[in-house]
Amino acid sequence: MKGIDIAKWNPVTNYALVAQQVDFAVLKIINKQNNEDGLFATNLNGCRANNIPLFGVYNYSYAANTVKAITDAQAVINVLKRHNLNTIVWLDVEEESIAKSLGKALMDVIYAFKNTIEAAGYKFGIYTGLSFYNSHIKPFIGNSQIPMWIARYPSSSPMTINQNPNPEKKPDVSNIVAWQYTSKGQISGIKGNVDLDISYVTYDELMDYHTSADVNVKPILKKGSRGEYVRSWQIYLNLHGYSCGVSDGIFGSKTEKAVKAYQRDRGLVPDGIIGPKTWATI
Repeated sequence: MKGIDIAKWNPVTNYALVAQQVDFAVLKIINKQNNEDGLFATNLNGCRANNIPLFGVYNYSYAANTVKAITDAQAVINVLKRHNLNTIVWLDVEEESIAKSLGKALMDVIYAFKNTIEAAGYKFGIYTGLSFYNSHIKPFIGNSQIPMWIARYPSSSPMTINQNPNPEKKPDVSNIVAWQYTSKGQISGIKGNVDLDISYVTYDELMDYHTSADVNVKPILKKGSRGEYVRSWQIYLNLHGYSCGVSDGIFGSKTEKAVKAYQRDRGLVPDGIIGPKTWATI
C-alpha cells in the first residue's frame, strides 16, 4: 500500500483529492517543545472526514536521556487522549549527535519511550534511516520484534504517487513493515514535496504486531541473568517506581530487590525470579 507522512510543513489543500491517491497517512503529533504539531488537529480531522486510514502518529526524538524520553512519550499520550485516538506511535530516531554521544545507551532512551507508550495502552514502532539503523540501532537491539519503518531514497528525483521505487533498494532490515522511499513526493492536494511510503502490512496486522522481545519465548530471569530481556525489565521497573539503579542488563541485588517489591504489590510470591506469572503481569 502507498501512503504519506505529513506535518505542519506539508500543508494539505484538498483532503478529498489526497484520499483518492493514497492508502494511508502518518501524522506528526508533537513538536520539539512537546506541544501539539501545528497542523495535527487539522490533518487528523481531514483524514477522518475523508476516510484516509491512519497508520499512526510520529514524534521526532530529541531525547538524550530516559527522563526526557518519558516526558516526550507522556506529551504524545496527552495529545492522543485529547483527540480520542488509539493508534501506533512511531518514534523518529535520527539525531546523529545524540546517537554518537549515547552509544548503546540510545536503546535505553528508546525503551523508556516505548515502555511509557505501551504502558498507556498504545502500540509502538521505530522510524529511522537505513544508515542510522545500521550504525546505532542494529548492533544493540538484539532479537526485539519492534516494527521498523525505514527511510531509504534510491533516487533524488521527484516522484509521483504512481511511480514505484526500485524494489531491489528496499531496506534489508528485520521486522520492516514500511519503507519511506522518497522525500520528494508529488501529490495533488498537497503543496510542495511530501514523503512517500510503502506499507507491507495492513492496519489490523500493524496493530496486532508484537513489539516485545519476549514475543515467542519468555525466559526465566533471576539474579545472575544478563542481556536485553533483563535490561527491558530494569527500564520497566524504574519507570514504575521500583528502583533497580542503572539499566545495564545485569540482574544484580538491586534488580532482585525491585522485582520482589513489584511481585509483592501484585499479589505474587516475592521470590525475585521473573517467571511466567511475573511475565503475565505486563
